[in-house]
Parts: sequence; structure tokens; C-alpha cells
Amino acid sequence: MKDSKAYIKSTEHIKDLNLTEKEIEISKALFREAYETERISIYMIGTRYRNVVETHIAIAVAIRSNLFTTYMAIGKIFKKNHATIIHYMKVHDEVLRHDKKYMELYRRLEDVVRAKIDEDRWSEKSIDFKDDDKDVIIKRLRSENARLRLNLNKVKDDLYNIKSIVE
Repeated sequence: MKDSKAYIKSTEHIKDLNLTEKEIEISKALFREAYETERISIYMIGTRYRNVVETHIAIAVAIRSNLFTTYMAIGKIFKKNHATIIHYMKVHDEVLRHDKKYMELYRRLEDVVRAKIDEDRWSEKSIDFKDDDKDVIIKRLRSENARLRLNLNKVKDDLYNIKSIVE
């Protein structure tokens, strides 16, 4: 299937980046979902077709807002300069406001991240402050923080929808 080849080609280098296993897993899941949804073929990779660029914007914003990855690291994921990723962040709000199809894609990607984060959340025991392992507590708090940021993004999306209806 062309879509899966495109996803594989776009993410094969990610394993060599300085990312956690979870960040790699979520990034690959985002590429897979976005490329399949938008029917990005292997021949479209590296082009400036609007749907490819907007798909990359949605993936980059989902990574940045949920995994708290640096612009430089996200740039390496896309094989782009960090300035391009900063531009993606600025373009995201405008496209989200005016493009229903983009909004649906972005929400879909947020759902992918939420599902991956929830997998971890339910697989780990609840926070026990008697536990001496501070790293485990920090990891769980970051996961909970990511979940709350996802909810905030969903509320922001709903607000944009309401705003566009009113206008």
C-alpha cells in the first residue's frame, strides 16, 4: 500500500534521533494516521503540495503541544530547519480557524496522542508520594500534564468552532 510506504519512508530516520521510545512511537503513529487520512503517497514526500504541508503542520503541532519536544528536535523529525517548525506553529492557528478539513485532521491526531498517553497512564500505578523514585513521579506528572494540555486544546478547538459559527 502506497500510504504505508510513505509513512515508513518519512519516519525511518527517527530511530536515530535523540528521542525517547515513547516520543518515537507517538511520532510514528502520528505520521501513519495523518498520511493514511490525507492519502499522502511516497511520491508526495518532499513536495510543497498544500495537503502535504498542512499535514506536516498538524503533525508538528501535535508533537510540540503534547510531547513538549524542542523546535530543533521536531525539525529533525521532518528534516527541516527549526525556523520552519516555528513557522508551522504560527500558521496552525490560522489554518485551524478557516479549514474544517484541517481541523478534523488535527483533532484526529490529538486523539492518537491521547490514546498513546492513556495507554501509559493506565499501565502505570497511580502516584505514590512515598515512592523514593522521583523520576517515576516526574514521568507520571508529565503524562498527566500532557493529558490536561490535550483537553485544553480540544476546548480551544471547540471555541474556534463556536467563534466561526457566531461570525
